[in-house]
Amino acid sequence: MDRLLLCAALLSLLPWVRSELQYALTAPEKLISGETAQVCLKLLQTTEPLNISVTLEYHGKNSNIIAEVVVPPTYSHCSNIDVPSVPNDVPAEIIFSAKGSSTDLRQRKMVVINPVSDRCTWKLDKSTYKSGQTVQFQVICLNSRLQPVDQKFSSIYMQDPSKTKIAQWHQREANDGVVSLESKLNSDAPPGKYMITAERESGRPLEVVFTVEEYVLPKFDVDGANS
Repeated sequence: MDRLLLCAALLSLLPWVRSELQYALTAPEKLISGETAQVCLKLLQTTEPLNISVTLEYHGKNSNIIAEVVVPPTYSHCSNIDVPSVPNDVPAEIIFSAKGSSTDLRQRKMVVINPVSDRCTWKLDKSTYKSGQTVQFQVICLNSRLQPVDQKFSSIYMQDPSKTKIAQWHQREANDGVVSLESKLNSDAPPGKYMITAERESGRPLEVVFTVEEYVLPKFDVDGANS
């Protein structure tokens, strides 16, 4: 996982600080909606008690990650945070603060909360059919963690080369991430490119194309026919 070094600062560079404080706060650069992320804070060479806090701020909301009183000389702690669920990318900030008799520090670092992305794909039993055969297919929906996700489809339909609907299903749901359907082609189904479309309740429609080939009668050689 990509990680960021939120900050590693020497407070002795500031003239009003009497002691040197070194700290490092690590966290993922990208937080995934609904997942658990780990944030770790390490302080070295503290010479005074400090009130420290680490928070996640997004859309004006604050989620506490770490809030403690630190006593000298060192401190090291990791804490898990439940990343909030978001439908779209959301900018957020991880805010670190440390306060003591001679320390007053507040640092911000931008991060992004990403939604869990879903992807649906098609699986056909084959790509080419003859008239009269049965087309068997599945719509498989997984998230970015390759876990099955429920997806609702308002309509799934099959069109022939002239864009005429020859089969249609309404209000289908991908339970455990899969919708399985089949449709038998007419015995006189015209050859050409056929399309199956799945219209989701959210997101762009999904499409897949298969081919129907013209049925050709087998040729037989008759012994003596040309003699």
